[in-house]
Amino acid sequence: LHIRYAQEARMYSMLAFFSLLSLYLFWRAIRARQLRWWFGFALATALNLYTHQLALLVFGVTILFALWLLLRTRVRPDLKAQFPFQGRYFLGAVGLTMLLYLPMVPFLLEGIMSPEGLGGTSGAVYGEVRWNLDSLVAGLRLFSIGNNAGMVVYAGFFVLALVVLLFRIGMARGKLPAERSESGANALSQPDDRGNEDCCMRDCYALLLLLGWLVLPLVILLSVPAGHGVRIRYLLFLLPVYLLFVAFGLCVAIQWLASRLAGLLKPAFLQRWAQVLVAVVLLGMLVVIDGPSVAAYYAEEKQNWRDSFALVQNAAQPGEVMFVSRLHHQTGASFYGSLGMDGPDLTTVENAQILPKEPGEDLLPAATDRGWLVVPVREQ
Repeated sequence: LHIRYAQEARMYSMLAFFSLLSLYLFWRAIRARQLRWWFGFALATALNLYTHQLALLVFGVTILFALWLLLRTRVRPDLKAQFPFQGRYFLGAVGLTMLLYLPMVPFLLEGIMSPEGLGGTSGAVYGEVRWNLDSLVAGLRLFSIGNNAGMVVYAGFFVLALVVLLFRIGMARGKLPAERSESGANALSQPDDRGNEDCCMRDCYALLLLLGWLVLPLVILLSVPAGHGVRIRYLLFLLPVYLLFVAFGLCVAIQWLASRLAGLLKPAFLQRWAQVLVAVVLLGMLVVIDGPSVAAYYAEEKQNWRDSFALVQNAAQPGEVMFVSRLHHQTGASFYGSLGMDGPDLTTVENAQILPKEPGEDLLPAATDRGWLVVPVREQ
C-alpha cells in the first residue's frame, strides 16, 4: 500500500506521513517540558487535518490519551517524572491546531452537507473493510504485502512483538511491587527501583498509545454509519505503526535465532556473524514473499481516464452529453478536456454531468437520443 499510494497523486501517502510525524512529536511533547515539541505537534496536526478529514480521528486519539494521562498524573504525582507536560501546554497546542485549521472549517461543513456528504449511499467496492472476518482478513492481507504468505509472516511478527512487549512490561511490573512491598514508599528513593519503574511505565504507556492509535480509528470508522464504505486506503495512516510492531517482532526473532545459532557454531568469528547471517536469511525470506505482489503491482494496468475522455470527445456528436459517477470524475473530465482534444467539448461542467443516484428516463436532452457514460471498472 505504501508503494502504491506513494506513486499516485492522492492524499493518502501524505496522510500517513503527517500522522506519523504528529504521533512522534506528541510523544516527545508529553515526555518533555518544552514548548517547541507542542508547537511542532500542533503544526504537524494542522497540516494533517488539511490533508484529509480522517486526520480528525488520529487527532482525537492523541487528545483522549493526553486527557487520560493528565488524570493519571493527578492520581499518581510520581508519574510527572516521566510525563512532565502540563495541561496548559496541551490545551495551548490543541487551541493552536484548531486556530490553524479554522480557515478550512467552512469547506469541511460544505463537504459534509453536500449531496455526496460522507459518501452518499455508495455500494460495496474493491478494498472495502467491514465488520466481518473475511473483510478484516482481506484488509490485514493488504497491510501485509497483499498475499497470504506475507499476511502470515507479517501478522506473526506483529503478534510476537505484542507478546514480548507485554511479557517484558509484566515482568518489570511484577518485580517492582515485590521489592517495595515491605519498605513501602521509601523504596522509591532507591535509584535502581526508580529507574526500573520509570522505564516500565514509559514502555507501558507507549504501548497503550500505539495500540489505541491502531484500534480506535478502525473501530470508529467501521462503527459509525456514514453511508460510505471504508476503503483500505482510508486506513493507510495506521500502516506505519503496524509496520513498527512488525519490525520489532522481526528484530526479536533475529536476536533469538542468532543466540541459538551462536551456541551451535564453534569458531568464534562465526559466532560474531550469527546475527548478521540470521538477519540476511529472514530479510531474504521477506523479499521472496514480497516480490510477487510488488511485481504484480507494477504489471497492473491503471485506469486510463485520459484516453477514455479522448475517445468520447473524438466520437461524440453535437448535442450529446456525458455522464460520470462522481464529482472528482467531473473535475478530471474538465482537466483532460483542457488538453485540446478534437470534436465537441463534452468535458465542460454543463456537458459532463454527474449521474443521479436513481437515473430516470429523461436524462438525455430532447435533441439527441445518445449519451456517454464514463465510469471506472475493475475487472475481477
